[in-house]
Amino acid sequence: MTSIHKEINRSCQQIRELAHEPYLDKIIGKPQVPVFFVQLLHFLMESYGLPRERVHVFSVATTLLKMGLDLHDRVTEDKEVNVKKMRERQLFVLAGDYYSSLFYRFLATNHELEGIDCLAQATSRINEVKMQRHFAEGKENDLKYRHLIESKLLTALADFFHVVGDLNQLWRQLLSSLTLLHLLKNHYADQLNGPLLQEFENGCKKAREAALRLPSGEVKNLLLERINQWSMKMGDFSLVKGG
Repeated sequence: MTSIHKEINRSCQQIRELAHEPYLDKIIGKPQVPVFFVQLLHFLMESYGLPRERVHVFSVATTLLKMGLDLHDRVTEDKEVNVKKMRERQLFVLAGDYYSSLFYRFLATNHELEGIDCLAQATSRINEVKMQRHFAEGKENDLKYRHLIESKLLTALADFFHVVGDLNQLWRQLLSSLTLLHLLKNHYADQLNGPLLQEFENGCKKAREAALRLPSGEVKNLLLERINQWSMKMGDFSLVKGG
């Protein structure tokens, strides 16, 4: 296990501990940590040369915020008449608010007040995109909006740490490509043919080009390994589909 993987596991473990609340776990299930999101946070900040403890703090806090936003997305708009279903929906809202409060508290405890402002502004922009998505139609629009939502917190942090030169632009391209690939692989797998399969192939190409330009090191190697794995899987997928 590499040193970065150990740090990622440490962050995931603390996220689980902070998010654990017995009553919520009983009603809506144990919180699911978005591990790939945590990995991207670590890769980004490690590549920027931030101290590992600061990487840990921002990884934990930003992931808690994402988990809160994701829980709010699970709140249905259906008119419920069943008391149990109504209570579950209320708990999804409260759990999302709870995780968001943990994000504020964790950054404030670690004296990262500017980080709170950065991520709060990103959250506001995410909510604007969600409203646009709500009124949009079509699968292509859905993917476009989900992509913006998934990448917004990451790109906000990429800008927040004020890295000069090409590294910031490389990471903005990487984050955009990698979040798109992850979305396609995990949420659109049954539709990966024609235009969407082409999107995936183009995403792999762009991600690889950006990763190859990163400074040599553990982050670069891990990213290229992941991108190559995805490329091979999609090659197999294309053959199965007859592409």
